[in-house]
Amino acid sequence: MSEPFDIVNVDLRGYKEDKAEKRKRLGTTSMITCIAPGTVSAVVMYFDMDLDEEGEFMISTAPSNVESCWSQAIQLLAGENEEEPKVVVVGEEIEIECSYNDDRVKVELG
Repeated sequence: MSEPFDIVNVDLRGYKEDKAEKRKRLGTTSMITCIAPGTVSAVVMYFDMDLDEEGEFMISTAPSNVESCWSQAIQLLAGENEEEPKVVVVGEEIEIECSYNDDRVKVELG
């Protein structure tokens, strides 16, 4: 219902574990334009992991990477907090909120 979009970018170069910050939840908000009408009830996610600064070594779970042994992930948006799925029309912008910490990523409608 939308073009693929970046929901979060994380740079782990120079990362030093800080136990006091470990459970802190970080987040981003994105406005996404719908390209098809329908009901928004989930977000499908994949990652591209760049393992060197030159971009020569990558791990990707993108649907186009048929050689990967990993798959995409899906985050259901409806039902978790008694929310109803959102009906959208072409051109409508919806807010997607992403929060993450050291062990999970959570996506919600804004």
